[in-house]
Amino acid sequence: AVALQSKSQNYPIIAKEYCDCFLKLKDTMDTDFRELMIRVAKQSDVKSAFIKEMNGLDAAKQARLAGQLEALGTSMDSDDTEAGRCGIALDEKYEKYIDTAEKEKNFISKITAEMKKNKDCEFIWAVSIFALVFGNEED
Repeated sequence: AVALQSKSQNYPIIAKEYCDCFLKLKDTMDTDFRELMIRVAKQSDVKSAFIKEMNGLDAAKQARLAGQLEALGTSMDSDDTEAGRCGIALDEKYEKYIDTAEKEKNFISKITAEMKKNKDCEFIWAVSIFALVFGNEED
């Protein structure tokens, strides 16, 4: 029974947990930044779309967006922020699904697909797409 249960993870519930964790972070980002992230995440080539969007901005706006992206990543990974602590706790809760790079990528893909169905999670979905696309560079 345990083997069966682990194969049929409840991804809609897990996605909602992660979404709820990081929902408050959305409010710390500029509307422009959130819209840009969502717009780019919907493109077939996320990297090219992001570069194109960034190149279309003046230097001050590029710097602000880069700063927001960095702050977002830091908050999500930090145990000093509510969102970070929440995300870290969920990562520990689901550790057996993310204990290898391949499993983690599969897990993120599945919860990202669920987030896409929920309008409230659209920004977090976009951030997850970024994590999948740009996170692969470290492999």
